Amino acid sequence: MFKDVIYLKKEDRISYLLDILSSNPSIHIHKLQQLIDSSVSTLRRDLIELETNGIIKRSFGLVTLLRKDNIEYTASFRSTQHPNEKRKICRLASDLIFDNDSVFIDSSTTNKYIIQNLTDREKVNVITNNIYIAMQGHNQKNIRVFLAGGFLRPYSETVLGSEALEYLSQFHPRLSLISCSSINENGVFMADIRQTHCKKK
Repeated sequence: MFKDVIYLKKEDRISYLLDILSSNPSIHIHKLQQLIDSSVSTLRRDLIELETNGIIKRSFGLVTLLRKDNIEYTASFRSTQHPNEKRKICRLASDLIFDNDSVFIDSSTTNKYIIQNLTDREKVNVITNNIYIAMQGHNQKNIRVFLAGGFLRPYSETVLGSEALEYLSQFHPRLSLISCSSINENGVFMADIRQTHCKKK
């Protein structure tokens, strides 16, 4: 049983909920409350957020998991997951970017923290297919942004499609910062095949 979830940070409570739902894809809300030992109001708020992001469905007291591990969650939801770890990764990754450098930063909620670590660099060219990263770069005088055009995927802040692939193929940056959904002994995986095509470019 998961105890004292009500006192955990929001991202940790959500992770507990998803762990339980992965093992119990359809569970009554009262049972769920017992398992996590959370207040009704806290549980309701967390479930509303998950439902808004299309991850679960609530109906007649049942909570049903809709989104599996091989389906990509929305950018807004993924941004709430492990932000401190993502910031640390980006601080380390930013050391690989130099003055007058050229770098491709792909679309992910981890890479969104890269730009803020480049304030002391001179004239960095950033190529991306992520509108959030592009706007961050636009707001820094030392960053020149090249944003791919194409289909703006709903809820992901990501530009995809043949137009995006054609645009990205023009560039040959010194460095590419690429994210993925998972890694194991069989290789690197993404939830969306369209994302994979852009990363290969």
